[in-house]
Amino acid sequence: MKTHEELVSVVLDCANRVAGTSLRMPLEGDISLEAFGFDSLSLLAFILELERACGIAFDDALLDYERLRSIRSTTALITLHRERDPSTRY
Repeated sequence: MKTHEELVSVVLDCANRVAGTSLRMPLEGDISLEAFGFDSLSLLAFILELERACGIAFDDALLDYERLRSIRSTTALITLHRERDPSTRY
């Protein structure tokens, strides 16, 4: 199982890959998902990339859509689902 910071890195990598950016996480900081310039289609692609990379269920991510505000809040959402469902990869 990945550590919290390793999971933050995976989420950031997914966001950068979908957005075509190379943003870096500030030390002890966070990055808003708005910084990636996601429109509705690219946000959906980001959620699908998270599903692939982290094993989070697509439906779970959509149900908690309002919690997808930043890299760290998205990581917290994945951690919550990981605790609820141990079969989640990360």
